[in-house]
Amino acid sequence: MHLRYGKKWTVIAVICNKFLHNYITDHLVSSCVSNKRNQN
Repeated sequence: MHLRYGKKWTVIAVICNKFLHNYITDHLVSSCVSNKRNQN
């Protein structure tokens, strides 16, 4: 594997991980918020 490809895929992986992390965090936060609303 060439270094160029390695760097490219590393950047893509980092971006994907950040996107997934943000998506999961938003989903969990909205779930917690709706759960609290249901309890009240």
